[in-house]
Amino acid sequence: MNSVKVGFLGPKGTFSNQAALLAKPDCVHTSLPTLAAVVEAVKSHQVNLGVLPIENSTNGSVVPAYDLLKYKKDIIVLDEILVPVHHCIIGHSIDKANRLLSHPQAFGQCTKWIKNNLPNVISVPVNSTSHAAELASNDQTGSKLAISSQFCADTYNYKVLVKDVEDDPNNCTRFFLIASRVSSTIPTVPECTKEKKTLLQFTISHTKKLNHILQILLQENAVFTNLVTRPSCHNPWTYVYFIECVGMSQALLLRIESVCDEFSFMGSYENKTTTIA
Repeated sequence: MNSVKVGFLGPKGTFSNQAALLAKPDCVHTSLPTLAAVVEAVKSHQVNLGVLPIENSTNGSVVPAYDLLKYKKDIIVLDEILVPVHHCIIGHSIDKANRLLSHPQAFGQCTKWIKNNLPNVISVPVNSTSHAAELASNDQTGSKLAISSQFCADTYNYKVLVKDVEDDPNNCTRFFLIASRVSSTIPTVPECTKEKKTLLQFTISHTKKLNHILQILLQENAVFTNLVTRPSCHNPWTYVYFIECVGMSQALLLRIESVCDEFSFMGSYENKTTTIA
């Protein structure tokens, strides 16, 4: 095992833990209590790398993760990691349960099963699916259940009551592998090439500028794959835009930057999700 440290949302047994193991199996894996702690640990060089859940194929963008990346010009994205997500119900008794614990994203991925099987049980969000499983497993009264993973159950020898409760059997979560731009062990600026996927972050003074940016991408045959907007928190109804596209070049980066008020190249990485004809 090498000395590179990878931070993930813990405790052990989370899907973030799985993402860290998939991305860097031979590194030191460090459990952290929140997504904010993962980003802060990367920024402060407590860890060399971090994994950040960014999008789920069923439940969409992980909004808190994008908010953590807002204005973070010192963070770079090195890779995207895809983790198949199959949820289990962990605990002691479905019949006695009155609370269902999990990470908020997991609730959104299992809405049909919850509605059909636990219509009167209250959903209670916690920091991670692994923490939820711990709480449910330690509750000998059987009043708590958790949505978590088989990986978590195997890690701690928890009792699985029901398997595969996700709405979509193809359910998958995409993670970013992030690093600090200033690092002695990690490449600071990944090369931008037309084959890779590129993430941009920017603000604009007028919404018409977004049309201009999309026209530039179209003119250069760049394929726009994702757009997420978050409130700028500077002025009402102004936004931070996150754009992912394939087909970016250094010259195109400069053209887009010239249109923006604030601009950040957030990284280029292998495209693992979008089919480009």
